[in-house]
Amino acid sequence: MDGIKFQLEFTDELAEKIVAKVMQKAQDKLRQSEQKLTKSLTKSLAVEALAKKKSMQELTYSVSEVAVKTQKNKNTIIRHIKQGYLITSQPGKSHIINQTNLNNYLNGDF
Repeated sequence: MDGIKFQLEFTDELAEKIVAKVMQKAQDKLRQSEQKLTKSLTKSLAVEALAKKKSMQELTYSVSEVAVKTQKNKNTIIRHIKQGYLITSQPGKSHIINQTNLNNYLNGDF
């Protein structure tokens, strides 16, 4: 099967314009891809940071909850707090015990 053949000749100026246009389109595509990748990476990093923040937050307990967990009387827990055996934070009148301090108390590390 014979095909039709064409031969095109371009001036240097026209060839330069075509190359410039092709390069511009390629740069635009690359820029769009970079923007999509940056957006996706930013979302991934935000999700990862949120997950890390949640995992770093410690559980906290009230005096009553610690009493139940340790099977001790609430007054005993309060006495141990006053004696320094159990470290708490006291934002108001109530004591808050975080997981680390509870573990130290349970392990006798006071």
